[in-house]
Amino acid sequence: MNQYLRYCLGACLALAAFASFPAHAEYDTPPYPPSCLQHWPERLSGGPANPEVTATLQVRRIQPLYQAGTIPMTVKIARVPCTATQSVLVVSTTEVAPQGPISGGVLPYFTVKPAGATQFLHLFATRNAFPAWRVTSISHEFHQNANNDYILFSAAADINGPITIKIDSGVDTPRMLTMPAYVPTAEILQARPLDSFVAGHYFDPAHPGEGIIVESIGSPDAQGNSYLRFTWLTYDRKGDPFWLAGGDSVNARARSARLPAVRLTGGRFGGQTTGVSPIRWGTVEVSFPDCNTLRLSYASDPSNDPAVPQGTGQLEWKRLSKPSGHACD
Repeated sequence: MNQYLRYCLGACLALAAFASFPAHAEYDTPPYPPSCLQHWPERLSGGPANPEVTATLQVRRIQPLYQAGTIPMTVKIARVPCTATQSVLVVSTTEVAPQGPISGGVLPYFTVKPAGATQFLHLFATRNAFPAWRVTSISHEFHQNANNDYILFSAAADINGPITIKIDSGVDTPRMLTMPAYVPTAEILQARPLDSFVAGHYFDPAHPGEGIIVESIGSPDAQGNSYLRFTWLTYDRKGDPFWLAGGDSVNARARSARLPAVRLTGGRFGGQTTGVSPIRWGTVEVSFPDCNTLRLSYASDPSNDPAVPQGTGQLEWKRLSKPSGHACD
């Protein structure tokens, strides 16, 4: 039998083992914000409070030069902390046997049963940590590498309480793994890191008409720094519109930043400006207790202009908008 026929036969046998399993399915954005997995797969563990679970089972394997058969695969499932109440399941798979010309393990079929439920529900797998519109399940596809990382999510089950996960390869006894309820880590309970997910518009719902625009410019560099910029739309002492702007390079994992603030003078309406002079106003410090809250502390420098607002204070504003496809919840 030539190599091509052997490969085709192996593929057919492996796919036949999953004939009764659901095929590909498309779902809207999965039930977790992309900000949960901004560093995935770098951070795969929720710490001691959220222990990982592991199982090894036989899965179908395809090799173009050999008969189709099975291979041991180790599956490790962990929780990635997201918010105080929400986590994400991630799975890492490793083929145990020595590698041949091409890795060909078939991803097992994952289902989940929350505590108190009567039936198992499908867990969909994806490698895409930032699904902006739709996600396609890739369950039961062949591996491209011996080691693989996936995100598991359910369209119907709450995976944050105690759960039982069933792993079924179709060629071995299904493995049952239990995980306790999610416990948020100390890091998650701190203010959010200053990454691109904090960008948006913030205001005080009780005092509309004033607000701030926060922007994260560019991707982090090799040191993890990007440019954080703000524009504060407020009023001067006479009640006329008054803008403050500022920004600086900040580390995307920092929890707060003190930014210089300037006011601009010399502008004209409708493109008639020939030169604008920035004048230092003071400093603005920003932090984000959660995805939808901005805490702002300000301190002005002395000024001889009676119209320029001065003083120190603290504000807490709520999110009004966020960039499309860049959810932080």
